[in-house]
Amino acid sequence: GDGNIGESNDGEALIDIPEEFLILDAHDPIESISKAVYGDVVSLQQNKEPKFFQERSILCPTNQDVDKINQHMLDQFDGEERIYLSSDTIDASDKFSVNDQALTPNFLNTIKVSGLPNHSLCLKIGCPVMLLRNIDP
Repeated sequence: GDGNIGESNDGEALIDIPEEFLILDAHDPIESISKAVYGDVVSLQQNKEPKFFQERSILCPTNQDVDKINQHMLDQFDGEERIYLSSDTIDASDKFSVNDQALTPNFLNTIKVSGLPNHSLCLKIGCPVMLLRNIDP
């Protein structure tokens, strides 16, 4: 609609969403989204072409939704899951970290914010990985 909902928009306008954008399987919406974007599990595991994954993505409103979908997609791959952990030490030369008991490694490992990688990264052989930026150039 070129950004226009109608002539008189008082906040009560109805918007028609095309059927191809609707999630019709209410039992497992994550499965429905992944199947619509990537196809079935067999094609996902057999497709090793980077172009296949470059042309597809699932956008999420929150990091929690990203984690759920990433775990679901990782479960589709065969093989053993490996967990890689970030470094969990505090620099002793930092005057705040030595005196502040709140900055323990356990606390720092629980922080999940945009712009910082999570403490643990789960991977399987064959799963695609997207590097958004190098945080330690």
